[in-house]
Amino acid sequence: MLKEKIRYADHLPVNVIVAEMSEYPIHFHEDPELVYLLSGSMTLRNGYYTYTMRAGDVFVMNDREIHSFYRTDESNIAMILQIDAEYFSGFCPDLKNSFFVTDMDDPDVPEMDALKTILSRVIMESLSADADASERIIGHTYGLLSLLMEEFQYFSMENGRFVNVTKNKTNKILAGRMNRIQDYLYDNYNKRLTLGEIADREHLSVCYLSHVIKAATGLSFKEFLNFIRVEESERHLLGTEMKVADISDAVGFSATRYYVKYFTKWFGTSPAEYREKHPGHVGGREVSATYRKLDAREIADAVKIKFSDIYREYASDARPPATVISADLRSDGTNLPLRDFPPYRMFRGSVRGAASLLCDMLEGLDETVADAGAHHLITVRRRGGAKGKGAGGGGEGYGDGVSVLIRNTEESVACGRAEYLVRLAGCSGTYDIRRIACSGTGAAVSPRETRTPDGERQRSEREELRRRVDAFPTVTRARMTAVDSLTFRVTIEGFGGELILMDRCAQI
Repeated sequence: MLKEKIRYADHLPVNVIVAEMSEYPIHFHEDPELVYLLSGSMTLRNGYYTYTMRAGDVFVMNDREIHSFYRTDESNIAMILQIDAEYFSGFCPDLKNSFFVTDMDDPDVPEMDALKTILSRVIMESLSADADASERIIGHTYGLLSLLMEEFQYFSMENGRFVNVTKNKTNKILAGRMNRIQDYLYDNYNKRLTLGEIADREHLSVCYLSHVIKAATGLSFKEFLNFIRVEESERHLLGTEMKVADISDAVGFSATRYYVKYFTKWFGTSPAEYREKHPGHVGGREVSATYRKLDAREIADAVKIKFSDIYREYASDARPPATVISADLRSDGTNLPLRDFPPYRMFRGSVRGAASLLCDMLEGLDETVADAGAHHLITVRRRGGAKGKGAGGGGEGYGDGVSVLIRNTEESVACGRAEYLVRLAGCSGTYDIRRIACSGTGAAVSPRETRTPDGERQRSEREELRRRVDAFPTVTRARMTAVDSLTFRVTIEGFGGELILMDRCAQI
């Protein structure tokens, strides 16, 4: 059959395949699939377009996209990561309706480096016999999906292929609107659809909607709709013995000649000729892939060449256990100040050495507890009756200031270094991030106190803490943009801890 059923192990909602690829004939899945080429080259056919993948390239096959892989004249090593959309939809509700594009004109950007790093970590974890390896793989996959949602949903049609368009990343409204439009078109492509109908659904004028679709995809509404119809027709063409005229009618074309015209435009050949080129797939035959799975040593060597630092980290005996920390800042939390939060006394008492300074800093904010656990405390600044508005709820909301304190437990210290994946639901906007890490292997250096001269405006508690943190020797700063959620990774040595201060930037 053209459709290939992905089977996952009971304990792991992802499949990791690292192999030397010879041929993987035309097929599609209900779940998304990423291909990361570690070495050599490979021909990838996705829909009507054919790519030559080179070492270091990453490509996403979205759910139900027809694709195939073929070897070139040189050998290759490819990683295939298949993701159980049903499982991860609890984390990313829009996963099944998302469209990711990793094909970029400039592949040397931080987003691609981050994507490759996560994929390399997944590869190394897949080699582990550790009982916690599955948990760590799932944790990395959470981070991977967050990165895809944030950075790889912005696309346009250029020279007959979809490419990632960084200029659209600042326009979250456009991305959300195009996702809705695309979902509706894919669900209803076989019906008679008009631009006016879509405009009514989006509460936009026909003229403006036409501009939106053209700006986002590079195609007019009619071209985009007919592209979807042609794309969907390929399943009928190769997976059944339906007549071309019947396929044309099934996918929504008013006349067969229009179907032939647009199919030829995208595929470069007529539907009948295309079917003749792939006789082995017509009639529902099983997909028969030809590839050689690599053994553990070959896989590790491939990662070592691409990411030597990650290889060294995983080659050591003491690998960090991954702990996933998820909190929803839109909930009411405890509404208790940290110092009045009973579990905090136990948390505070268990913190040793240098990390105790971080507790002092956090307690000085007098914020309310949003979430807590054995490894973490998350507090927020609640102001002006913001209950129920959520962390992204505007200037009067409580998401303007969020503080996250992570510390190692006795069990974590036994492993030498611990790794945490923190996901905060309810964050929207651009945040200034200050991170200060205290290692338990040595004494922390406390910042020097200064007094506010008489007559000057007194600093707020949060301003005072930011001043202290900025003066701390190990502080790092960054800026991150979030839509509904923010995910980041924390690694801590020994009896240490890290305090993350998130302050939402004012909108201009």
